[in-house]
Amino acid sequence: MFDEQNSGIKEIAQQHRFDVQCLERYLGDKLPGFAGPLRVEQFKGGQPNPTYKLTTPGT
Repeated sequence: MFDEQNSGIKEIAQQHRFDVQCLERYLGDKLPGFAGPLRVEQFKGGQPNPTYKLTTPGT
């Protein structure tokens, strides 16, 4: 059964926020060809483990 309330993406919930710039620096060091800026959104649902969508201008 399709659950619209728990599908799609949303702004990151306050209690799940983290330092996006720190993650961007880390990915820049670890992933060849990585280029920001990094955009982070949170998938709805995904509890108890929040799941994030990471995008950059290139991908």
